[in-house]
Amino acid sequence: MASKQNNHYEGQTKRRLNASFGVLSALILASSLLILVAQEAAAASVSSITLSASQTFGFSSTQFGFTAVVKDGAGNPVPNVTVNYFVDGVLYSSALTNSNGMAYRGMQLQLGTHTVVVKTTDNVVVSNTAKVYVQLTSSAPVVSITSPSAGATVSGTTTVTALAGSSVGISKVDLYVDGVLKSSVTGTNTQNLDSYSLPLVTSGLTSGQHTLQVKATSSWNVVGTSTNVIVNVSGSQADTTPPLAPVISTPASGSSTNDNTPTFAGTAEALSTVRLYDGTNTTPKATTTASSTGSWSATSSTLSSGTHSLTAKATDAAGNTSPASAAKSITIDTTAPKVSISSPSSGSTIRGTVTLTATATDNVGVSKVELYVDNSYKLADTSSPYNFSLNTSALKNGNHTLLVKAFDKAGNVATNSVTVKVIG
Repeated sequence: MASKQNNHYEGQTKRRLNASFGVLSALILASSLLILVAQEAAAASVSSITLSASQTFGFSSTQFGFTAVVKDGAGNPVPNVTVNYFVDGVLYSSALTNSNGMAYRGMQLQLGTHTVVVKTTDNVVVSNTAKVYVQLTSSAPVVSITSPSAGATVSGTTTVTALAGSSVGISKVDLYVDGVLKSSVTGTNTQNLDSYSLPLVTSGLTSGQHTLQVKATSSWNVVGTSTNVIVNVSGSQADTTPPLAPVISTPASGSSTNDNTPTFAGTAEALSTVRLYDGTNTTPKATTTASSTGSWSATSSTLSSGTHSLTAKATDAAGNTSPASAAKSITIDTTAPKVSISSPSSGSTIRGTVTLTATATDNVGVSKVELYVDNSYKLADTSSPYNFSLNTSALKNGNHTLLVKAFDKAGNVATNSVTVKVIG
């Protein structure tokens, strides 16, 4: 009897468990169907996908981030929809949009140029294309002219627009017309493909066809060159007007230096060629190109010791040369002063307050003499006789080194020292 009862109870338990599992399976299946229906409904409501990349340029170690924003026809975000990421036409991965209709995927890509698009699972809605470039630090920048288009007619003062970018950033972008530099702008130094506007003045060009080319220089000093664009210049006349005379701003006129290859700086017509002349010598001591803002800087070839009178001239792209700038006088002095300590003498014993006397001379002129005690600066004197009052009470008994430094106006330095014994 007991065995029959146990079998009865076991049968009831199994039937109940089977019924529970059946209900649970039905619930799971219903939930899955609801989720599937919801996702299909969301996918059906997708009207647009906008794709953006975290950056345009990078390295093989760079984690590029791609964000897709999914919206319906009313411009509202569509959550819980699966979208597929394709790289160069090959499925890379899938992602589910969040409550804001956004999906994200990070990718490390191989060297080269890659295009990324995002599609709904039914391939009906496709995003815009995001193009990214994976480069080496030595890779040339990517650069192209976007305006004007080939065959366009330009006149007067116009703007050439270019896109440029590099994995290490862009330091500058230059516009060339028929191989001649016309304008420059500073790079943004980002890892994106940025737009640059370069001014073009056509007044110095003859009417007819001219070739535009843009060069972008990376922060690693690697140059990328755009494809040439040929445009027609209309209504232009030959430029016969010379530039205004340049200005030499530095160094100051009448200054002295011990650098026999000094650097000069100033202003001139933008993008003109600036040449620096020494006196009546017709061979330039330096040649440089003024920037798009007119600033220039040039380091002279070797100047002999003595006084020089430097002038600058600017030549524009049409070959017109300006009058000479105002002369800038500069003295090259590489001879150090002579200095000695006449009192106290080396080896003498001193105590209390004593006067140190130094003698200094120079072929151009002494600017100052400084006193150091045990290599520690104490005093300076700017006129002869060079006398220094030294209170030895602050010094320990024993030997000490007294040193004087003489400076001339060109920055040359001479030293002399004596050793004295201080007693209390």
